[in-house]
Amino acid sequence: MNAVNGILMLNNLFKEFRRALLGGSFSYKTDAIVVLDFFDHAGTESIEIKATNWENIARTRYAAEIWRRCGGRPFFFLNGLSAALPYLKQMALKEGIPPDKIRLLDNGAIGIGNSLTQFDLVANDLFLPDESIFTFVSTSYHIPRLERIAAMRLPHRFKYGITGVPFSDFSYDMAVILGEIKRIFDYSEKGDIAKYPRK
Repeated sequence: MNAVNGILMLNNLFKEFRRALLGGSFSYKTDAIVVLDFFDHAGTESIEIKATNWENIARTRYAAEIWRRCGGRPFFFLNGLSAALPYLKQMALKEGIPPDKIRLLDNGAIGIGNSLTQFDLVANDLFLPDESIFTFVSTSYHIPRLERIAAMRLPHRFKYGITGVPFSDFSYDMAVILGEIKRIFDYSEKGDIAKYPRK
């Protein structure tokens, strides 16, 4: 990537992060809300402690709020590592999501599943018809990278939006944003993700 393209991409990223951190939006017509799990591989904590981290709690809570605002109609997909799924399901049930609305997408073992494979799972899942609208839920600072993963991994027929837990519900430091920017540059250079979100 030449310097001019790098500067343009960085400028776009700052705008994207500003929008993402100010608050998410979603379609009330969504057919499925997809909670993308966060799992920190570092440390020696138990699987339960790692799976019930503050990000997964906040994402599940916010996704449940969207589900209620959509009249309880959409399906509620939990997309996470095999070891985390039982805990994610407990969180969803605790938030009032009925069992018949919950669909588990198994993203594999620790060290294998990642954000790329999470989007592949949804792209290859035949549970809902092609014209369905998906709302992916993460934490706001992940949105710019997830937009690029979706642009690369989801077929063009997919109708989707990506929203994040409102900034008022979590804290972050600038190092997290800088880390995300570095990942976006690195992964897009390798061709794992798109350089820009889908328009």
